[in-house]
Amino acid sequence: MMSRPMDKRTRKPKVNRSLGWILAAVTAGLALSCADGGGESGGRSVCSLASASPATGDPAGGEQVLLTGSGFVAGMQAVFGTGLSPSVVVLDPNSAMVETPPSAIAAVVDVAVILPSGRTCVLRGGYTYNGPCIGGCPGCALGAVAPAEGPLAGGSTIWILGNGFLAGAEVVFGTQLSPDVTVIDWFEIRAVTPPSPIAGTVDVTVLKPSGTICRLPDGYVYGEGCAVTSVQPNVICPYVPERLTIMGNGFQDGAIVSLGSVTLVRVQVLDPWTIEAYTPEQGIGPVLGASLPVGVTNPDGRTCMLPDAVSWSIPPPTPPCTVAGISPDTGPVAGGQRIVISGTGFAATDRVFFGLFEVAAVTLLPGGALEVISPPADNIGGAFVRVVDTDCSRQPCLDFYTYQ
Repeated sequence: MMSRPMDKRTRKPKVNRSLGWILAAVTAGLALSCADGGGESGGRSVCSLASASPATGDPAGGEQVLLTGSGFVAGMQAVFGTGLSPSVVVLDPNSAMVETPPSAIAAVVDVAVILPSGRTCVLRGGYTYNGPCIGGCPGCALGAVAPAEGPLAGGSTIWILGNGFLAGAEVVFGTQLSPDVTVIDWFEIRAVTPPSPIAGTVDVTVLKPSGTICRLPDGYVYGEGCAVTSVQPNVICPYVPERLTIMGNGFQDGAIVSLGSVTLVRVQVLDPWTIEAYTPEQGIGPVLGASLPVGVTNPDGRTCMLPDAVSWSIPPPTPPCTVAGISPDTGPVAGGQRIVISGTGFAATDRVFFGLFEVAAVTLLPGGALEVISPPADNIGGAFVRVVDTDCSRQPCLDFYTYQ
């Protein structure tokens, strides 16, 4: 659970009681400028406070801050909110190095300079005590986006939870800038989603006025979940492993892909819009005259399906083929070895598979044997060699090959 700032009553910074009337004047905003006798001894001069650098720091205090302005003199004091600085070093009439006191809460506070005469000058909202940070102050962090999905047209109001948020922050969805951003507090931003030209997941990025960037990878989904729009090829042979390319949007790493009741293997989510997967090495078996849906299940539980995505048409059976032998029957796992498959019933248009992987080219030699180049494999071990005709009208003929 994300922590919230401490209540003001839990801890109060110690303040020198002798300066109580001065601090009261500062916090009430009664002293807007200071006048002083030309170095405290005569004449009239006006002090001013122009900047505090850095302008943010840890609520624990102890930060060194350079104040710039005019009319600074030895013996002056500095106040951050209602906390008195424990150390003030006047460098010259226009600059002083001070140490921040602790603050009971994360907040934007006024910075005041108190001259020995009691005159004060104030820089409104001059310093920000950062709240508890993930990853270290004074950065920011994104924890969640809700809701985390919406239409391509944009216009959805979403809430970003995290910490380190300051007024003036901008929010980017992918590469598109949000048209409306409201920083609620240190921990929450409300933003309106911009339109997106394409569906899928995008990073959500917060840009702080200081230039600090914090990002939530894949934090938002355009298109309201995932969708399967097409599968190629959409006609396959059920007897051999087929490589399928699934197109859509909202796909996540680790997704599970199915063809009907068969779980596909070697699934690779190439990007949020593309998946590559294989039917099992032995195929899915003959399902005559049928078409099957392709389904995707993301790790977050969201599912999407394209009905009747893949089908096949099997013509009347042709005479079966036979494999008499493979020479050589062993070879390197990197592939690239010339292989001759001897047997009967082969054709120049046949397809040959080593395990999951189809060879790139098949040559019918005089005498009826097939010549192929072994494809690379994922690992060493045995692989079935399947020969099937191009229109998948017969059961494949088999042999065995060993990758070394």
